[in-house]
Amino acid sequence: SVQEFQVVTSGIMPEFGRSGGGLVNVVTKSGTNNWRGGAHLYARNESLTSEDPFGREQTEFSSYQFGGNIGGPIQRNETFLFASADLQDFAIPYFVDYDLDEADFARLQAYVQQFRPDWAIRQTRYERTNDTVVLFGKLDQSLGQDSQLSIRANYSDHETIGGGTDTNLQGTTTASNSSLGDQTEKTLSVVAQVTSVLGERAFNEFRVQYAYDDLDRLSNDLQGPDTDIRGPFIQLGRRFFMPIFVDEKKWQVQNNFSYLFDDHDIKIGFDIESDQTSEFFAGFAAGEYRFNSLDRFLENRPSFLLQSFGTTGNGFEPNFDARQTVAAAYVQDSWRVNNQLTVNYGLRWEGTFNPTPPGNPARPVTQQIPDDTDNFQPRLGFAYAPDDDTVFRASAGLFYSRTPTLLFFNPFTSVGIDGVGIFFIPGFGGELDGIWPNVLPGLPPGITAEQ
Repeated sequence: SVQEFQVVTSGIMPEFGRSGGGLVNVVTKSGTNNWRGGAHLYARNESLTSEDPFGREQTEFSSYQFGGNIGGPIQRNETFLFASADLQDFAIPYFVDYDLDEADFARLQAYVQQFRPDWAIRQTRYERTNDTVVLFGKLDQSLGQDSQLSIRANYSDHETIGGGTDTNLQGTTTASNSSLGDQTEKTLSVVAQVTSVLGERAFNEFRVQYAYDDLDRLSNDLQGPDTDIRGPFIQLGRRFFMPIFVDEKKWQVQNNFSYLFDDHDIKIGFDIESDQTSEFFAGFAAGEYRFNSLDRFLENRPSFLLQSFGTTGNGFEPNFDARQTVAAAYVQDSWRVNNQLTVNYGLRWEGTFNPTPPGNPARPVTQQIPDDTDNFQPRLGFAYAPDDDTVFRASAGLFYSRTPTLLFFNPFTSVGIDGVGIFFIPGFGGELDGIWPNVLPGLPPGITAEQ
């Protein structure tokens, strides 16, 4: 679906913002007056794969990517269609290895089975799959001699089974299968754009976008607790950050207007984006135990326990639901001083309007997140070509990145009302001895949470 991509290596003009890094512009394909299409296939399986660095055969390995595209006219010179599909069918083995000999592993397995017989903790080969479907469609419609409507949609459905709590999992891990899991993610983006030629010197682009992202991450074990054994490191049970359910929605409206003078290309525009994020995250709700050694674990002598209480209400309802709105406006000019020198300059403004957390009434400062509305960003650059073989480029400017929505999670959930987290660090009296694998139903007697 990609026709070309452009990497901006010189100064980034004020038209672009919300990022402190580089700029890559991607142009998608469109249908033409002639029907044409293509197909692709990439195939690799275990017979084309060597042993890993530890001499283990990569059985159960396969990687297939396949798809195709087609484009053409619905009505010649007026309406065009383009569509593509890209699919991946991927499987790779991974190995659970705690670096324990047979005797120590037998002791570990016998002890765990007394309390959590359903935990899969074997040191063996497992399979992780990573399957994806990506669909793209684009409709171009002429609106007369000087205007065109373009509507494009991109959908993806991604599923990782086995090791989904670590999407980069491969090779060897010390995390048991009980502490790994599955991950699914679905995304959709729909963009409608009208481009218009306004006379001999003016040009306008108007764009609207809607997008969503639905992400679910589940641990194979939902009972818990998260159990870390140090020396050697062994990970058992439900991970402390599982499960996670995230639902994001985005609306965006953008307009760019250009006017061409003899030696100047003036461009002005605005961009408004609204992002709604709903998330369920119950960190440490099932508790996390740590043991300093395998022997201390087999003696049920934890060195540490962390558990949170009252993170959410009943069921998997979102405990974080917030909207952030970002607005921007800019003006810029590209001035062709002569055939050798071009000067680019302009100014961009961005404002971020942050959500209002419920906060703690006893501490009013927790009930506000300040808006960020003073991000003025001047930009200046030039390109000078003294001859046909040489170009000098230089640029400078201010750039502001938006505040990641994830940083708003704590002001919504950790203000002394929605959740209480308790660290249990025992002294020499063995206060925590013998309580693993219990998940505490509430605050222990004698412990209160101040708001």
